[in-house]
Amino acid sequence: MLPEKTGKIEIIKELINKNIKREIDNTLKENRRNKRAAGILTLLGMAVFSVSNIFPYFKDNRALNELFVIVTWVLVWRAVELFFFNRNSLKTRRLVQIYTAEYKVKKV
Repeated sequence: MLPEKTGKIEIIKELINKNIKREIDNTLKENRRNKRAAGILTLLGMAVFSVSNIFPYFKDNRALNELFVIVTWVLVWRAVELFFFNRNSLKTRRLVQIYTAEYKVKKV
């Protein structure tokens, strides 16, 4: 191979590696953000549930009690969705990006 072609190939490889690393870093940041949000939503859901069970006023009022139960389930379900379902899609997206980047490399 000619020296200038070898240099171009190395530059292309380096750019691809930087792009892959950046995509992986972005995916990991998004994953951390989802974990943090899931933890906050779970704690908030448990707090709402605790408030509705601790204070007798909310137990006596059927409508408010049902509202608190629904809000609790919505918050906890969103946390579960963020933690389990979105995390798997992020991992899948990251792997697809890595594999497709490998296939797009063509030697000149």
